[in-house]
Amino acid sequence: MKKANFVLLLLFACLSMKVMAEPEVIKEGAAPGVWSMDLDAVMKQAKELKMPVLLLFTGSDWCHWCTKLDTDILDKEVWKDFAKENLMLGYLDFPQDESKVPEAFRARNRALSEKYDVEGYPTLILVDAEGNVIAHIEVPDDRKPESLIFWIRQPLRFVPSVFEQLTATMPEEQKTAMKSNLNRLKENKKRLEELNQEIEKLNEESVELDQKVDKEMDLWIIQSRLPDKLDAFKKAQEVEKTVSEELKAWLETQPEGTDENKKKFAQFKQRLKDSSETMISLLTEAMEKKPAN
Repeated sequence: MKKANFVLLLLFACLSMKVMAEPEVIKEGAAPGVWSMDLDAVMKQAKELKMPVLLLFTGSDWCHWCTKLDTDILDKEVWKDFAKENLMLGYLDFPQDESKVPEAFRARNRALSEKYDVEGYPTLILVDAEGNVIAHIEVPDDRKPESLIFWIRQPLRFVPSVFEQLTATMPEEQKTAMKSNLNRLKENKKRLEELNQEIEKLNEESVELDQKVDKEMDLWIIQSRLPDKLDAFKKAQEVEKTVSEELKAWLETQPEGTDENKKKFAQFKQRLKDSSETMISLLTEAMEKKPAN
């Protein structure tokens, strides 16, 4: 018997009040150092100029930390100067007000979010002109543009065009050995990614099986020891499932942290608590009773 979904409860703690963030971003075309929603144009120019692309997954009109990233780092001249010389910039927005994003981009943004396993906002991903991941870039703790620039420069050292420039005067034997190690590293990372995907799939299957076995065992215990209360137990299980699904769907709408929404969340918690306590009480009673012959 599973208690109230802990992950769902934690999600509410991350709810933020709506904060309007208006970074400088264009919806058509692309240029180095300019945030653009037009990913096709961004990738096309990246190929022509042989430049990497920094993708920003954000929630411009509700995500507090996205706003902080813009005001603390992306709005600074030192960052803008660096980006203009070194990066194409792709802006993938997931606002509450969907009209902020052209309809033609919305499904594509969701697909890219899944492709790159984006789990929160803001997320920064450095890719090559083909869309292959170079590195996931963490927002620096000190929130300084110089720090973000440093952590972007580090993986860029091994982009072929930059690598050739940096190693132009390196002895050929040393350069060949480094290339060999880089190729082995790429192969290892690819294999690790495949293994991680397999592990993730096994974990998901294990969670489902665990829940199924858990539920089946609980039902059998009640059926064999408290058959007259089986319907009550099944009802409590169904309530828990229904409320958990309703809570998850509600949280996905990113409700504001208003008093009304806090009250609604408390009601969800209470309904989950009531169903959980009913099941625990019945299971405790059943476990203390000998099975019928």
